Amino acid sequence: MFKNVLITGLVLVFALQAQSALVFEDTFDGPNFNPRWTIHESPRENTGDPSHPVKMDIYNGQARSYSRSNWFCFISTDMNPSQMQLMQVDINSETKPVGNNCPSLVMYIDDNNYIQMGLHANSDHTYIYYNKKIEGTSSSQSWISLIDGWTTIKFEQLRDGSGNITNMNVYYKNASGTMVLQDSFAVPESWKTATQAMFIVGKGGTTYRAGYSNWESDYYNDTGTLKYAYYDNAKLEAVPEPATIGLLIIGTFGFLRRR
Repeated sequence: MFKNVLITGLVLVFALQAQSALVFEDTFDGPNFNPRWTIHESPRENTGDPSHPVKMDIYNGQARSYSRSNWFCFISTDMNPSQMQLMQVDINSETKPVGNNCPSLVMYIDDNNYIQMGLHANSDHTYIYYNKKIEGTSSSQSWISLIDGWTTIKFEQLRDGSGNITNMNVYYKNASGTMVLQDSFAVPESWKTATQAMFIVGKGGTTYRAGYSNWESDYYNDTGTLKYAYYDNAKLEAVPEPATIGLLIIGTFGFLRRR
């Protein structure tokens, strides 16, 4: 009996190590943002019309950013990158009469460590854009795939049979509705041990202007037209915390002692 209970407890522990748990999900159905989100809006002068400021809000069951092409406007929530299993969001963007740069999904650790995928728009079309920076070394790809509508962006962090982080897979949904693997890279050791990052949805970039930080890029004297971008179905999944697994182990042995 004791042996059977012990085996059952250990099987449960290993199963939890292998599976992810939903940490946070938002379909933006309420009139206001979930309190978990922090709103970041550029304070710069826009069009001179006070009724049209840079703004992040909810409209028709979707999150919506409203800003010029290169001014930040996004929401963020804290996350633990070493526990992250999956990040995902749906994105759409206005194009005409001018472009709208990079409404995105971002995992941001700091200005030298992040992954970003979103939409880059010219005056006629939207395309997938991808940008990553690992320990200060950056690479980016523009005009990857024509979208012209909604896409889904997904980051998935892979683990081996022992639960150790191995690779990060980056996906987007193409115009035919198929999820496409754009990149798979080895996760650096510094990311595996990091405990603080931001799950970002919206428009921004690395910091170029004094006084701003954490993806609040406001670095161009942008005089373009204010444009909308839309976001839905934000999701964050993680593996169970080690402390949770430890409690399960303690509980199993406690049960054995009581028997």
